[in-house]
Amino acid sequence: MSQADSVIVVNPQNWDKYTKAVLKSFDEQMDIDQDGCIKINEFLHLVTHSLLLSIYKTKTPINENCQVFASSQDLLDAINRFIRNELAKCGFSQVIRTQRIFQNAKISKSKRDHELIMNKSDEITKQSGLTFDVGTVFNVLNENSFKLQFEFLFYIGFSSVLGYLSAELLELAVEHATKANKKIINAELVEMAIEKDVELKDLFQRINN
Repeated sequence: MSQADSVIVVNPQNWDKYTKAVLKSFDEQMDIDQDGCIKINEFLHLVTHSLLLSIYKTKTPINENCQVFASSQDLLDAINRFIRNELAKCGFSQVIRTQRIFQNAKISKSKRDHELIMNKSDEITKQSGLTFDVGTVFNVLNENSFKLQFEFLFYIGFSSVLGYLSAELLELAVEHATKANKKIINAELVEMAIEKDVELKDLFQRINN
């Protein structure tokens, strides 16, 4: 295990509430069962770990504790470097769009970015057009990625990435469910969505290696 592998620790998260919200945003009739949610949670967990590890490996530590600072640009670079293909192009555009929406929103700022996120996470999430709550993402990244310090817009961008990838995966799963005359997405349909899509399959294979 490399030094980077040992300092980037991301525990699996329960994103069920947000996954279901993403699904309902484009298909009110379709549902997803617990096994399907678990499969998507696993996918998002692996993507999160891989993106953070990719960022850490390219940065110079800012102190003797080997901490590095991750900016929103570092996130965009990691998307292009790691996700690749059309997924990266669309993901890149989505992050930029979300960050601009937030910057143009009339959200009063506190003296510290961390205070702003914790006190106004619902408002920030809504104003930025996000589904994955920014405050939850803030907690996940800071509790688990203890060797990374993040710029404020990084949390906005990362919430956008999670929502975008969830939507891509769920849209494909819905297509397969519809063809099979099913109204509930299960783990098998999620796996099929990954297996049948060239870009998702490529991403899934790389984050598992």
